[in-house]
Amino acid sequence: MSDYAIIFQILGVLSALFFIFLTVMNFKSWRWLHALTTFAVFCAVVTFMVYASLVMKTRLVWIESYSKFKVANEKQDLNVEKVVNGTPEEPTSIETSLSYYRNELARALVDRGRVWRSCVPAGNADGTVTLTMNLGAAAAPPPLDPTAPPPAAPAAPVVAKKHELKANDVVFAFKEIATPEGSLPVYFVGDFQVTAVTETNVTLKLLPTYLRNPFPVQANEVDTPWMLYEVLPPDGHDPFAFQKDVPKAQRIDALTKMGIPPAAVESYARDDGPGDANDPKDNTWVQVKFTKSHEIIVDASAMVSPVEEKFFDAQGQTQIPRLLRTKDPKTPEPVKFVPNDVAVFDQATAEDLVNRGIAQRQGLIYRRKLNDYEQAFQVLSRKLYVLRDKTAVVVRDTATIKGARDKAIEQTMLLEAKKALLQADYDKIVYERDEMKKYAEAVAARVKEKRAEMSRLYQNNKAMYAKIVELDKQMTEEVERRLKVAATEPEAKK
Repeated sequence: MSDYAIIFQILGVLSALFFIFLTVMNFKSWRWLHALTTFAVFCAVVTFMVYASLVMKTRLVWIESYSKFKVANEKQDLNVEKVVNGTPEEPTSIETSLSYYRNELARALVDRGRVWRSCVPAGNADGTVTLTMNLGAAAAPPPLDPTAPPPAAPAAPVVAKKHELKANDVVFAFKEIATPEGSLPVYFVGDFQVTAVTETNVTLKLLPTYLRNPFPVQANEVDTPWMLYEVLPPDGHDPFAFQKDVPKAQRIDALTKMGIPPAAVESYARDDGPGDANDPKDNTWVQVKFTKSHEIIVDASAMVSPVEEKFFDAQGQTQIPRLLRTKDPKTPEPVKFVPNDVAVFDQATAEDLVNRGIAQRQGLIYRRKLNDYEQAFQVLSRKLYVLRDKTAVVVRDTATIKGARDKAIEQTMLLEAKKALLQADYDKIVYERDEMKKYAEAVAARVKEKRAEMSRLYQNNKAMYAKIVELDKQMTEEVERRLKVAATEPEAKK
């Protein structure tokens, strides 16, 4: 541009000199007005050329600036689009985009529902409770510890001009305490139905959804402020998450201060950390790294009512509309994985991916099993109700048994007296038995002697019998011989 400027300057000087030469030569035949007008036109042309060159220079500068700013603006538009929605070329940018966090916030708000804090309860004679709603500006929260997890209870809005509760609305009431991390629910009172509302007060009636006894609200349940939830607060991993570099002991200490019981604090502290082969199967997940492109359909083809308890079917696919990835469940959009993507799956799915050569096993991840608080409160209330009934039965049975025991003691005393008499009789019987035993032994000895004597006499008698038989035989033979002799002698004499 500088070379062109020098050329234009040289041409301008030559043109001026040529104009001056012509003007001087024409003065001989021109009038003074013509010469003056010509000179004025010349000056005007020079002035116009100067301004035109300045305009041209400014225009060129602005064109260059426009081009630069246009490129920068397009770049910034891309950056804004990346921040707002992310880019498909960078999957990680989608998970850090504004739209992603807005959706997560909207989902958390939908899951949590509305919350009313610091409501002052007062019991009524008919068993209802009247709450004075906290509609003023909330106090500024204390500074957060960067190493501590966020509080489990959702944050309340700074200003609430209207409670917006209506008749027949159902809310869940908790006793509330103030902690350095904010107000937290500590005791579940029950679920209530709104019966009457004003601008500052709300009257609630206890519902029998959760079995309890005694049924009316007790005095010790209205001695502290209440916290009302539109839905029971859901459990999640994020409210109790820590930075990876926070030591386990510090995690346990922070979780204990938040009210996590000692029996469960270990699982909360280990959540989303390294797993172990000895961990329960439900708490053990596997981190894999994809070696091939892969797609997984996460939306079920048939939807169910949003009030259903099961948000996912047997295949783990979502079956409620608000969790869908696509608008039309008949044409679900799969989740796409590319090589080097890292994801966490249950053991069966991870082993299937590894065996098919789609991914490589990276390690085990410990994931705490989430709690279904609504179902837990129902189960616990039913168990408490059953235990109260069983306790009443046990108390009644105990009283009956105690009365029977007193009567048994009285009867025992009578029986003890009878026992003493029977013991005396027994002692006499034992004495008589011993004497009879001695007499029986003596009789047995005499019987034995008599038996021996009778055996000896029997043997003697038996010997004598044999001898008599022998003598009888001899005598018979002798008689027969003599008869024969007697019979043969007369014949001999003849």
